[in-house]
Amino acid sequence: MARIKFITGPVGSGKTVFIEKNFSSSPGNFVFDLAKISQQLFGHFQALEEMDGIVQIYNHASEEGLLTLLDGKTLVVEYCTNKGYDDDFAALVKYAQKTGICVEVIHIELDEMLAGERIAQADPQRYFSSAKLREETLEVLEGVIDSFEANQNFELILELGGENGSTVFYRSGEEGEERYFYLTPEIKTFDFEPDFEVDKLSEVNYLKTFPTFEKALNTLISEVGLFQLVPLKVNKEYKKAFQQAVKRNMDKPPLPEWKAILN
Repeated sequence: MARIKFITGPVGSGKTVFIEKNFSSSPGNFVFDLAKISQQLFGHFQALEEMDGIVQIYNHASEEGLLTLLDGKTLVVEYCTNKGYDDDFAALVKYAQKTGICVEVIHIELDEMLAGERIAQADPQRYFSSAKLREETLEVLEGVIDSFEANQNFELILELGGENGSTVFYRSGEEGEERYFYLTPEIKTFDFEPDFEVDKLSEVNYLKTFPTFEKALNTLISEVGLFQLVPLKVNKEYKKAFQQAVKRNMDKPPLPEWKAILN
């Protein structure tokens, strides 16, 4: 079951050390820590202040975070709490639970004087306070949960194999509001395109969606060429539509793999 473990506490309480000792080495966990990812990708924390670095860090955290949840594994998230009730954090916890994710919060407290001493002694090359990434952590994590929730409503329609990997078609949404899209091997992370131009963000890989499966398939065929791909899986409810689209675009004898699906 997909899980998120939040390790919370004030500045200097030892959250990072606790995570390293208890969770970092487990193959079933992914430590969702933007500062740690910055070090892994760039060897320093400066990338957290540069646009190109931020985009790569956020994309890596989003991709690995989503894959972890989809695989039924655990995200371990360090989050710095202030004194008092944190509305944004509480709202995110409720949202995650609503999507079916099991959420656990482990809170760490430490005497303020001791915490201050720990911070003063910390090596700035190795320590980056999670207090500086509170909003960013919640923002990126919310996007991961959005994608996880969307994946729960995906219906696999078709999988086509190619030289570089599989292109997979999905249906998303309830009846009357459904949309169709496909993911090529080159697409690692994505978001659905907002309805309004003002809501679009730069550096985001928005996915093109279609009102019907036929339009989605015809677009792929026009871009790639049908017979460079091999059918691997076909949802029986869409087999007829698939056959018709293929026959309309048939410009040369198909490979043996196609004959079984066309007959």
